[in-house]
Amino acid sequence: MDREDILTRRHISAPHRDERGAPARLMKAGRAAASFHEGLRSMLHITCDNCGKKLGQGQPHYVLKIEVFAAQGPAELTEADLDEDHLEAVSDLLRQMEESGEPETVEPPSRHLRYDLCTDCRERYLRDPLSKEATQKFHFSEN
Repeated sequence: MDREDILTRRHISAPHRDERGAPARLMKAGRAAASFHEGLRSMLHITCDNCGKKLGQGQPHYVLKIEVFAAQGPAELTEADLDEDHLEAVSDLLRQMEESGEPETVEPPSRHLRYDLCTDCRERYLRDPLSKEATQKFHFSEN
C-alpha cells in the first residue's frame, strides 16, 4: 500500500462532518446531552427551605445567598511589628504544632449559605431578615 492509497482510504472512511467540521458522532452526542439535561430539568423538584412548600416547575421561587465572615478593621503597623523576627515566630508555631501531635481544627474564614424560598417566605425574610419580630412575640408568664 503506498502513501496515496492510505490517504484515499482515510478520506473514504472519514466520518461525516457537520458545518463546523465536527464529526457526526459528536453532533449526536451533543443532541443526546441536551436531551438528557432537558430531562433533568423536568425532574428538578424545588422545595422552600423555610416552610417546606413544594414549588412546581415554572412557579416563581427565589434564591437567598448569605456570606458570613469576620469583620476586621484596618491593622496598625507599629515599630515593634517591624522589629519582630517573623521567621522565628513562624518557626515556633510550626514546632508547637508538631509537638502537640493533634491537628488543630481551624474554622473557615467565611461561610456561604444558599436557600431556595417561596414568594411568601421571601417577603417575610425581606421584612425581618434577622427574625427579630419572631423573638419579640413570645410573652412568658411570671410563674
